[in-house]
Amino acid sequence: MKKTFSLLLVLFCSLTLLAERFEYNGIYYNTLSDSTAEVTFQTEWSSPSYNHTSVIIPSTAEYNGKIYSIVRIGQAAFYEYTSLTSLSIPKTVTTIDIGAFFGCTNLSEVLITHSVQTIGSAAFAYCTSLKEVTCLAPIPPTCGELVLNDYEMFYGVDVSNIPLYVPTESIELYKNADHWKDFGQILPIEPTSYKSQWCDTW
Repeated sequence: MKKTFSLLLVLFCSLTLLAERFEYNGIYYNTLSDSTAEVTFQTEWSSPSYNHTSVIIPSTAEYNGKIYSIVRIGQAAFYEYTSLTSLSIPKTVTTIDIGAFFGCTNLSEVLITHSVQTIGSAAFAYCTSLKEVTCLAPIPPTCGELVLNDYEMFYGVDVSNIPLYVPTESIELYKNADHWKDFGQILPIEPTSYKSQWCDTW
């Protein structure tokens, strides 16, 4: 199944080749418009060479004197990036695309900001070291179109043993939302917590 999914990613990622590509503070991006960009893989998606252990994705990046708002984590952006242990996503991002963190086997903590609306198929598939997921979105992000009707956003991860932290007023929504309801514990995150405060600064 992993091999089949990899072949599909080749097809999907080839669609981004026409975008203008640039690097900013150690992270690579594709332009999406005159003012927006997405995070992308560093070299070839199948051979990631990022060497960070903790990634804090900024809300903006500069290229050729222009400021781009980061609105998407692109397809296979951190595919099988095994040195990654934690990541934080800024409040400008609305989409985490297909296979964005597929096979990040040492990723233990994820912070998803309140602006994320859609998480693609297999975005966090085989992130088998996950210990905690925090999602500040008041409405549970939906899972994008499933590849092969098999790969859900946390495919290959036993989320029944992982706590999910969400806004207090959204707990019931997450408990009834596809994919999110499979988490073993859905717990409140207080507005005064460091995670909530951190996201408001980006």
